Amino acid sequence: MTERLVLSFGTGAVILSVLVFGLCAAGLARTPWLVCAALATTGVMIRFPIGGPRLESPRLGVRQRFLLWAVIAPFAVLYLVNAAAPEISPDGSYYHLGLVRRYLNHGGFYAITTDLFASFPQGAEMLFLVAYSMGKHSAAALTHLAFLFALPAAMIAYSRRFGFGLAGIVGALLVFAAPVVGIDGSSAYVDVALAFSGFACFYLVELWDGEAASWPVLAWAGLMAGFCFAIKYTGAAALCFAVICVAWRGRSLRLGLVKPLAALGAPALFVMIPWLVKNWVTVANPVSPFFNRWFPNPYVHVSFENELRDAMRHLNGASIGWRTPAELTIGGGLLQGTLGPAFLLAPIALGAVRTPNGRRILAAAALFALPWFTNIGTRFLIPALPFVALAMGIAIARYPKMAAALALANAVACWPWVLDRYCSPANWRLTRFPVAAALRITPEEEFLETYAPEIRYARLLQSATPPGSVIYTAQPVMTSYTDRTVLLNYTSALNSRLEDTLAAAVKPDRLAARRVVFRYPARSLARVRIVASGEAADWAIHEIEGETIRLFAQPNSWDARLAGDGLLATSWRAWEPVRPGMYFEIALPPSRETGVIAFRTRSGGPLPPLRLDGESASGEWSTLSSAPAIETGLSVPDPRPEAIAELRRNGVTHVLIHDQEPLGPDFRTHTTEWRVRFAGESPPLRLYSLDRAESIDRTKEVRNNTR
Repeated sequence: MTERLVLSFGTGAVILSVLVFGLCAAGLARTPWLVCAALATTGVMIRFPIGGPRLESPRLGVRQRFLLWAVIAPFAVLYLVNAAAPEISPDGSYYHLGLVRRYLNHGGFYAITTDLFASFPQGAEMLFLVAYSMGKHSAAALTHLAFLFALPAAMIAYSRRFGFGLAGIVGALLVFAAPVVGIDGSSAYVDVALAFSGFACFYLVELWDGEAASWPVLAWAGLMAGFCFAIKYTGAAALCFAVICVAWRGRSLRLGLVKPLAALGAPALFVMIPWLVKNWVTVANPVSPFFNRWFPNPYVHVSFENELRDAMRHLNGASIGWRTPAELTIGGGLLQGTLGPAFLLAPIALGAVRTPNGRRILAAAALFALPWFTNIGTRFLIPALPFVALAMGIAIARYPKMAAALALANAVACWPWVLDRYCSPANWRLTRFPVAAALRITPEEEFLETYAPEIRYARLLQSATPPGSVIYTAQPVMTSYTDRTVLLNYTSALNSRLEDTLAAAVKPDRLAARRVVFRYPARSLARVRIVASGEAADWAIHEIEGETIRLFAQPNSWDARLAGDGLLATSWRAWEPVRPGMYFEIALPPSRETGVIAFRTRSGGPLPPLRLDGESASGEWSTLSSAPAIETGLSVPDPRPEAIAELRRNGVTHVLIHDQEPLGPDFRTHTTEWRVRFAGESPPLRLYSLDRAESIDRTKEVRNNTR
């Protein structure tokens, strides 16, 4: 019964997620349709439950039931209360539910190109959307909690089917009590949903016995594997594992591989491909925000991708070393979460290698853990945790009393008020038991103000700006609590470029006070290219002097026009490390025979080695100048009006500035020069409204400055 319940829950979640995707794509993501989809899916799964052939398993003994409920009951209540309280988790309240709110407001998907989080697969968010449409934030968190409750049930059902019940109970309790699992699973995150879906895929592959009659089970495994990818890119590990297992077993049973792999792969692709297509249509990169060098696009810079990868591999400045096991299990300050002290004994899991099931469990643990090396935050180990814990249970189950003692002692050590005594204060974990808030005896607003004071920023935007406003900021905002569009500085190429434009007004090294001049014998040329002949961290061109027909660049051709817009506050940038051969191309009018090509660039930072190549009217290229002259200390008009004009041109209506960031003092003391109006504040943040100023054109002023 438990097996059919948990596997039907998993496959039902996949079906509902796909249905909601379809509703979003059709613009029908409204509460009545979402509820109908949920009810229809529930009815189908009740009528056609998923599971293997019925198997009579011995009932759990009294001691096993006591061990199970002694841990499950208190932690379940703790998690339920926290999930029912108002949602304040960082990712949940900022972008998981922020996107859900936007989809519900718009009735489905629409082109979001200024928020890279919208490009991540959102299979779990489709389920959150159904819940949010009926019960808002807490309903979405409770939806994720359902996966947390289903995970230990699936582990126990699997272990009972394959004959090692105590091992399953011990493993399930180690996972259920893990502090990072508890806070993640009781928030609107997706890692526990991924862990359950990955384990359900593994479970279904294990139920496949190689016979044609069991191929429908393989198809359900494919659906779960595809759903893992739809939850998170790293969930692709589930499909890799399933394909390897099916190929290996098919070979050992001397089956043809085409049919079983098709039975597995077709349903997986059915779930995965819609998310890839959505990204391809919206941001021209099916796996955005990654692999932007393979899929060049104007929405995510290669430099951001590089910085993101480095930041994930060195979270909070940490790196993998001999202290990592302690940080993962009992510290948690740097890697943002702990697994629990029992996992210091994780090497005992190798004892499971003596059984066939144990070997497959260990293989799954290794494969599901691989993505952690790309992001060393503790929660990125959650998908591998069920397999590690189950293998530990198998290894120690030969000593029942020791196994029970380990599970109980770990649970006590992971209880929040005990955990506080030894973990890092910065450890991401549950720290309260908000019964009054969960029951709404404590008003939601009061709870949010007390435990998430940053809610004030979202409230400020909601109250001080009209509907449809677009706010640029460098400060994260709980977007699930506002309907306004927030352009966070690092979440898209446009946002980063706007940040760069604003910085040009307050940072001396960003001013376009340096002039680069190439001189060559005057003659008529069709095009010239300023070519990088060496390496550099980056390269910027604020303004090309003189008349041009067309500007092009490689890379980042989309921003080449900014080097000819007449504004010194804007610029074309490579936005990635400069390599030899990168170039900026200028198509020249036939009448231009000046013998000079010059551009303005920022005063700080080294330039890459540059040369100037030219194309004659006959199409032949040659080097015109192997090195430019550099002029420094040029005067620069006040860039503030230009910067605000650029923001306004890109649809920004307001800016939200922190008092302590470089722009803060300048906005306070030069409000008039910025051409903005104070619109409200929630210290330390101030909100400014952009004036509708006349357009600024300094083209002649800039291009005639040949000095």
